[in-house]
Amino acid sequence: GEAIEDYSEIQFEEARAAAGQQLQELNQEMDELEVQAEQLSEEAQVEFNESMAELRQEAAEAQQQLDELQVETAQEWDEFQVDYAETVDDIQNGLAEVGAFFVAAGAEVAEEADQAADEVQQESAEAVQDIDQSMDVAEAYSEQAAAEFQQEVEANMYEYRARIDELQAQADQLDDAAQAELNEEIAELNREWDSLDQQVDQVQAVTAENWQDTVNSFETGLAELEQNYDQAAIQAGLAQEELEQEVNETAAEVMQERAELERELDANIYEYRARIDDLQLQAEQLDDAAQAELNEQITDLNQQLANLEQQQEELEASSETAWQEMESGINQALDELEQSFEQAAAEFNDVS
Repeated sequence: GEAIEDYSEIQFEEARAAAGQQLQELNQEMDELEVQAEQLSEEAQVEFNESMAELRQEAAEAQQQLDELQVETAQEWDEFQVDYAETVDDIQNGLAEVGAFFVAAGAEVAEEADQAADEVQQESAEAVQDIDQSMDVAEAYSEQAAAEFQQEVEANMYEYRARIDELQAQADQLDDAAQAELNEEIAELNREWDSLDQQVDQVQAVTAENWQDTVNSFETGLAELEQNYDQAAIQAGLAQEELEQEVNETAAEVMQERAELERELDANIYEYRARIDDLQLQAEQLDDAAQAELNEQITDLNQQLANLEQQQEELEASSETAWQEMESGINQALDELEQSFEQAAAEFNDVS
């Protein structure tokens, strides 16, 4: 090409490398922004991902242009530099807009937090009002109020007995370590339930004099039972997730083992078919007597191979559990086939 000004191939390659490095740095900056975006709300993440997809596309196109660039003159290189600089400017401007998006999203999060705080404050005020009203009602003891409270106590006791029993049933499905840990939590729940159950007689015999103390005592105990139950239920849920993960991992390993067995069996059958065919060709070069003797060995080999192919079909059609029982039989058949082949090969060597 033309030699214009100080253009050289060395300068071109150095500039290409610098441009590639600049693209790499821009991609790294995108990676960091994507990590930060995980903290955004779902709606904000959708907008972020759309913007980032466009930037990724521009960066990919710029990289493709750089990779495919063929320059023969300094003028062509100058023209490319102008276009490439515009592309990089677009990407950098896009990243700046995404950064500003984070600021806006942060302001939105702060506003939502303020709204949540206002709601909590309002709920707290309403809760205080409810408590005051409850205290007023409790002070106005009546036989009707006592009867309603007794029914509520019985319903709560029945509900938590059933929930604790269900939690125990879940624990029984876990592995020994997780089950032992959860059983400690369940034992504590049972103790708390028994303690409340002992208060039921007091509730049924409540009077105007001990009304308030009885109500407060039972509700405090019930609140503790509910809190501890929630913690145990969370622990049981996590343990169940771990158990399911282990089961899935085990199933995946079993499937992989089965696939490997099928591949190995297919390869062995292919190999032995070729070896037997080769032995048959060699036998045909012998005299009639030696050939007849060796053909008996080859017939036996073909029969063993046919049996192995039958086992292959049964393996492919077997269930997720039955195939494991077939593995030892397949391995034994392969060993016997190898021994028979070695005997046939040795006999061929003797007669040839």
